[in-house]
Amino acid sequence: MTSAAPAQSTNAYRSAGNGTWHTPGTWERFDGVDWVAAATYPTAANSTAITVRAPHGGTLTNDAGAIMMDDLTIEAGATLTSAAGCHGFNNGAATVDATILGTYIVQSGCGGMGCCGAVEVGPGGLIALNGPAGSSAVFAVLTIQAGGSLTTGTFLR
Repeated sequence: MTSAAPAQSTNAYRSAGNGTWHTPGTWERFDGVDWVAAATYPTAANSTAITVRAPHGGTLTNDAGAIMMDDLTIEAGATLTSAAGCHGFNNGAATVDATILGTYIVQSGCGGMGCCGAVEVGPGGLIALNGPAGSSAVFAVLTIQAGGSLTTGTFLR
C-alpha cells in the first residue's frame, strides 16, 4: 500500500481497480496513515471522500440497494456506470457533492442520479444519460463547465 498526501482525510475511499461498487475489493480506504484494502464499499454515511481513479471503471448495480454518495470525484480517464437501481448524491457539507472529470454513464431507468446533491461536470467530463425512454434524472444543482458535456441519449426520446 502507498502513503497518502498530507491533505488526505481518514475514511476517504478510492478505487483500487475495475469492479462493481458494492464489492469491497474494488476499493481502498485511507485509515489516517496508509491506503488499506477496504472492508466495505463507500457510501455517504461511511466516507469522507470517494474517488474513482483513472483508468478504472466502476459499475453501480442494485445488488446492494440504492447507494448514496457524497464528495465523489470521477477522475479524467475514469468511468462510473449506473447500470441498475436508483443511486444518488447526498447534499453534504461541501459546495459540490459530485465532480465529474471523467465519464458518468446512467443506464438505469430511474436516472441513477437520485436527489439532491450538487453535481459539477468539469472540462473533459461527461454525463451520458442513456436510460430507457421516459427515464428521469434529478439534480439539485447541475453545473457544466466549459469543455464539459451532458448527453441525453434516449432519456428525452
